[in-house]
Amino acid sequence: MASTGGELKKTWTVINGQLELVKGNVSGYYFQQSLNEVLATMIHKAQGYDNFVPYRLVNFKDGSVGCASPCFTNEHKELIPAWEMFYKHNGESFEGSLLDAYATYAERDGYDKKKVRDHLDYMFTVDFIMSNTDRHSSNYGLLRNSDTLEPIGPAPIFDSGNSMFHLGGGIGSFHDLFHITVSSLYDTDGEIMDKVGNPALVDISKLPSKNDIVSLFEKDPVVAPSAERLYSYMEFKGNIVRARQNGLTMKQIEDGISLYLDKDERKGDRTT
Repeated sequence: MASTGGELKKTWTVINGQLELVKGNVSGYYFQQSLNEVLATMIHKAQGYDNFVPYRLVNFKDGSVGCASPCFTNEHKELIPAWEMFYKHNGESFEGSLLDAYATYAERDGYDKKKVRDHLDYMFTVDFIMSNTDRHSSNYGLLRNSDTLEPIGPAPIFDSGNSMFHLGGGIGSFHDLFHITVSSLYDTDGEIMDKVGNPALVDISKLPSKNDIVSLFEKDPVVAPSAERLYSYMEFKGNIVRARQNGLTMKQIEDGISLYLDKDERKGDRTT
């Protein structure tokens, strides 16, 4: 459909009077991407952050599992994806990072710059914690009134499924968690995390517990054996964010814990 992209099969449908987007899976019973959407919903709710699209699991007739989410636009409210903002303001001057550029461009179009920038900081911090690799410029944006073209505000956070190492495998070293390759404003999520201006917008103490994560991922028999390992990755990245909240750069954090990492990984029990 013209209104959606990505690799998953999907359809718009009406459930209990609500227009919703239902997404399937890449292959049969492997539905970690749907679980990741639910995990993001759990995180946002626990943080008390209300500008997000809630996802829930749904069962299909073939026995597989997907997810559904309500439509956040309507005939009077439209999404302006980030790429349109960058395209419109291409060549215009700005100071700082690409996150700053986006907030600056939004302000020039009538949006509240602080609200836009805070939303970016929160979104990219959660993305970092979840190792989301797919926050490209069609997966976030701004809302405006489609009748008057008046700005509304940042679009709710949506599409967080390509997270938590959903393609399988693991990492060679915990150092790799500083440099996850992403399709986004920068090449790695560590680079983006370094550009986040206010990482304190995410309360690390309110992240899901080990039991929460394991219970969620055990729903998928393919992912279940990796549930504890996936939690360890998220816990580690949460600790990186906590260090950023204390004023350290990503390089300072990685350099500062290198001795700990190297010693720990030489034991051979945290590299797979």
